Amino acid sequence: MSDSYNKTFDIRWSDVDANRHVTSVTYSKLCIETRLAFLREHGYTQDKLAELYIGPAIVHEELFYLNEVSPDDKLIVKLQLKGITADKRFFKFGHSMLNGQNELAVYNACTFCWIDLRIRKLCLAPQDLLSILGNLPKSPDFKILTKADLPRF
Repeated sequence: MSDSYNKTFDIRWSDVDANRHVTSVTYSKLCIETRLAFLREHGYTQDKLAELYIGPAIVHEELFYLNEVSPDDKLIVKLQLKGITADKRFFKFGHSMLNGQNELAVYNACTFCWIDLRIRKLCLAPQDLLSILGNLPKSPDFKILTKADLPRF
């Protein structure tokens, strides 16, 4: 088994700003696309999620910029599970993004949950979906998340 779920993207001119930097929004969107590709490959398409009346929700996200990514570069997004709460309601994902020189360019960490789209509240995903997410390759610092690990306002 691989140490991460990987997805490769081409960086387009529309992904960069006037300073020729890839925009923060682009990095966030590529992380979302990577997570959704993982779900699709395991049978959880947008249609399947709609049938279940559940949707993914990011409750906290951090980006760490380390090295440049150029227009026309390829970006490899490596997805790992960093943590999960004991009740399986919150997940923490880590995304290592490698530039065309295979350098760690950006690191994204996000805390994620599922919402019931009928009542717009936090919910527990179906057991088979929880198993799929639980089988995502784990980061070396994987842990069972506690209340102290979750974002607070």
